[in-house]
Amino acid sequence: TQIHGVEIRQLEDPHPLSGQLGLFASQQFEMFDILGEYTGEVYEGEGGSEYATYLEDRSKKYALGVDATREGNECRFINHFSNIAEEPNVVMKITYVDELPRVMVVCKKDIEVGEEILFRYSDEFVRIYCS
Repeated sequence: TQIHGVEIRQLEDPHPLSGQLGLFASQQFEMFDILGEYTGEVYEGEGGSEYATYLEDRSKKYALGVDATREGNECRFINHFSNIAEEPNVVMKITYVDELPRVMVVCKKDIEVGEEILFRYSDEFVRIYCS
């Protein structure tokens, strides 16, 4: 499902992730707007890649997750905020639609046209992939 109001851009110097891709607002968003759903392949237990998020409490033996490595939408290009902004401007929230868990990307604050959309990745992710 395509997300409206965003565009994927290649990041350029002096961006700390220069050469990689990022997601930017192509329309204005307001606090609490739902940007869209974080989509990908559903998996069980451990084994998600750097594009994975959990749908359930990770401490459960068979916690479900969503991995956007091979499939997904624009949300997979949302970067971690550190060294880019003081704080993230979106957050992942789990909601249930027809009794199935979904990961929604929700705006934490107003987002202006041209602003990069940024998450707070998990401490574990930052330790493994950003150190």
